[in-house]
Amino acid sequence: MSNPSRVIAVTGGASGIGFAFSKAVAQAGHRVVIADLRGSEDAAQRLVAEGHQAIGADTDVVNPVAVQDMVDKAVNTFGRLDVLVNNAGLSTTLAMRPVEQIPNEEWMRVMEVNTLGPFVCAKAAAPAMRRNGFGRIVNIASTTINKGTPNMLHYVASKGAVVAFTRSLARELGKDNITVNAISPGF
Repeated sequence: MSNPSRVIAVTGGASGIGFAFSKAVAQAGHRVVIADLRGSEDAAQRLVAEGHQAIGADTDVVNPVAVQDMVDKAVNTFGRLDVLVNNAGLSTTLAMRPVEQIPNEEWMRVMEVNTLGPFVCAKAAAPAMRRNGFGRIVNIASTTINKGTPNMLHYVASKGAVVAFTRSLARELGKDNITVNAISPGF
């Protein structure tokens, strides 16, 4: 990402690893859209106070209207959207427990945020990237899919789905000069 004119949206970008991504791309000279359930404006103001170009967009990644509003805000503010980092996800708030103790509702919520979220965001971002003739989508997976981490079955399964989603979406969008990759942070 050597072009300083890139506009990069980071979901879950207001805290944790998401804010680290947001800050790193801002420090590299890119314009940042911090999309998060809460705290996006405050996180953006922290970057602006350091001299960077950033905006916040309160966004629930599973809500298509909220996600489209985030994409529209990026385009209306910065003129384009070049990169989407699908970082938002449920992990640190999950209790480690054996399979028979994971409530169905919790399984579904993890799948909703960790798999439907990247789909909704990519679906909204792809048209803006196609218009530019350029795009990058980076999905955040996890090293846990390689280890089969016990007592986190729903999380591990969701991140495995992110890898499969990434492969398929990359083949679909590649013809439009939109690359799709996954990175797998670990402990």
